[in-house]
Amino acid sequence: MLLDISHARIVHLEWETKLEDILSGRRRPVKVSTHNECMLGSWLYIEGIKKYNHIPEVMRLEQIHVTFHSLAQQVINNHAHRRDGSADELFKEVKLLSREIIYLLTKIEQHVIHRKKRINIVRHPIKALSNLFNS
Repeated sequence: MLLDISHARIVHLEWETKLEDILSGRRRPVKVSTHNECMLGSWLYIEGIKKYNHIPEVMRLEQIHVTFHSLAQQVINNHAHRRDGSADELFKEVKLLSREIIYLLTKIEQHVIHRKKRINIVRHPIKALSNLFNS
């Protein structure tokens, strides 16, 4: 299973928009999937943690992601029970967590790209040198 990191970043931004729309009354409440049912959670538990556990951001991502799902559902529940002040406060936390998830996904992507570059240098040193001097 391959994770499209760009897509995962966009999905988390879309969740912010959905929650904002729910809180403003522009959208009906929805059920938040659990942290292991969504695309990012599926990738984390099937492949990500096993394959990339050497990247510190992967384990941090897993923790933040669990909290994100829990708080997003709490936002919806509080809104449904007309506890709008609490829902608004929790939504602020969700937005911060979403930013952290996007940051961590980007850091993981950087690690993977840098590792691939190092592997290519080892496998194809002449080509790597050629690319370096032709840049």
